[in-house]
Amino acid sequence: YDDNISFAFNVEASVNQQKTMSSIEGMNIHRIIQEAIHNSLKHASATEIKVNISQLKDQLKISILDNGNGFNTKTVDKGSGLINMNKRAKLIGGELAIISEQNNGTQVVLKV
Repeated sequence: YDDNISFAFNVEASVNQQKTMSSIEGMNIHRIIQEAIHNSLKHASATEIKVNISQLKDQLKISILDNGNGFNTKTVDKGSGLINMNKRAKLIGGELAIISEQNNGTQVVLKV
């Protein structure tokens, strides 16, 4: 990986810090974030990666954004990383969206 990568991690003040989650939920959220960052580093040639955690009413929204190559979500081969992120989201009752456009980066959004 390139040494010149900027990482930003933000937890918005609106996040309910009293809410608890099971270890299974926490582990799966961690793995989704980890896989999204790994994909940004391995495939996207990203120089900026941002993780943002916010509160949407009764849901936690976790966004992982990069400024990398992006890809066509309709034609990309769904590798095991993308498949596993979707499985993990469903396992914990969440929704996963992958928004990407060639040459415009990628955003992975988990709502749980």
